[in-house]
This record gives sequence, structure tokens and C-alpha cells, in this order.
Amino acid sequence: MNGICRSCDDIRVDREAEVDISRWKRQLAVGATYEIGQSGNRLHRWDCPTLNSAEKGLQRLQGNEELVAYGAYYWSRLPDLYTAEELRLKGTRKQHCGVCGPDPL
Repeated sequence: MNGICRSCDDIRVDREAEVDISRWKRQLAVGATYEIGQSGNRLHRWDCPTLNSAEKGLQRLQGNEELVAYGAYYWSRLPDLYTAEELRLKGTRKQHCGVCGPDPL
């Protein structure tokens, strides 16, 4: 047998999700409310509906375990969050999202 069995892959993906969600919640707890989109050119609030969220990711995982055989059962990493102060220190000049329009830094 080659590779990882279905049960082990389920456990691995579920652990990745747990670790990522706990990191995301820690960042929110310390006041990090801004995210730079995957393309790197837009600034979003953490709750922007256009971003991947913990709820969206978990909803996608639940009930899709049968996709392991096709390699489609995976955890899509949550974005890193930044505080306004961190973004000021970075000197970021990103465009604001048209949907969530974060508060000016």
C-alpha cells in the first residue's frame, strides 16, 4: 500500500484544521482584525464575507470525507491577521476591499 490510508488522512486534515483555527482565534483575541488577501493587494476586515473563515472551512470539510480518495479533502488555511499597529509598522498601502471596506488605519 502506498501513501496514507483514508482514516489517517482524515485525522491529519482534521488536526490541521484544529491548529489553524486555534491560531486564528488567538490572533483575533489579541486584537488582530485586518487581513491582506491572498493576492496581496487588498486589505480586508477579518469578518469579510469574501474571505475564508473558520465556519466556511469547517462546513466544507463536514460531510466531504468521501473525497479523500480523490485528494479533494483538504483544509484551506485561514488568513493571517494583523493589528492596525502592525500594518502601520509594515508601512502597508493596500487598497481597501470593496465589500467590507475596513476602517482607515
